[in-house]
Amino acid sequence: MEKHKEITARKRIFQKGERVIIITTIQDSFTPLPKGLQGTVSHVDDIGTVHVHWDNGSNLGALLEDQIALI
Repeated sequence: MEKHKEITARKRIFQKGERVIIITTIQDSFTPLPKGLQGTVSHVDDIGTVHVHWDNGSNLGALLEDQIALI
């Protein structure tokens, strides 16, 4: 139930078109995203992944454990 609340909160906070910044490097085997990278929110899916069009051209989603913030 706690995870459901977190997903609902993410959907409320990270709206389409909002600008975000990575607080802690997102580790991914193929496309690591550095701290400080900015992007534009595309949408938040039903498992809480925030899909972002990053300014470096990547479209990697930010998972629940990844730290991003609105700017």
